Amino acid sequence: MAIYAKITIQKRGTSIREEYIALLNSGAKLKPMSPDIDFIPLPHIIVPPEVAVELGVKKEDLTEERGKYSIDRKNLYKVCLYDLKDKPVVCLDNVLLVIEDGLDEVLLTYEFLSVAQIDLKPSIHAWVFGDRTIKSIFAAKKISEIDKKLLRYTPYREFLQ
Repeated sequence: MAIYAKITIQKRGTSIREEYIALLNSGAKLKPMSPDIDFIPLPHIIVPPEVAVELGVKKEDLTEERGKYSIDRKNLYKVCLYDLKDKPVVCLDNVLLVIEDGLDEVLLTYEFLSVAQIDLKPSIHAWVFGDRTIKSIFAAKKISEIDKKLLRYTPYREFLQ
């Protein structure tokens, strides 16, 4: 089991806003830019190409692919994490959208978690923001209680039929 949360991603300056379930993944990060710089406090999320399409990202807005990654260089995003009652807990503005070919989940990166001041508590399958502890959505709810559309970029996508 891993720690997942419901999120929204909104393209800044537009009404384009989509809901997803994301993996809070302290191991998800881009390669270091140099041996001297391991952490740049630049919040970003990593998404499958299909999510970029859902968010209206145009091919001409992407950087040239570097390996399996490209970045939406024209837009920034507001990303919010929600509690189990669908109330926003924390939002970050000015988040970069990184697209990874072949990815099948939405990943909240180490840098995102760090800037948002989110701590992970694997021992209780939860994430912590301030004095709030929120259980992973899959630890707290049955799959049948979750909107099937939200499952499409999770390990439970096979249950969408």
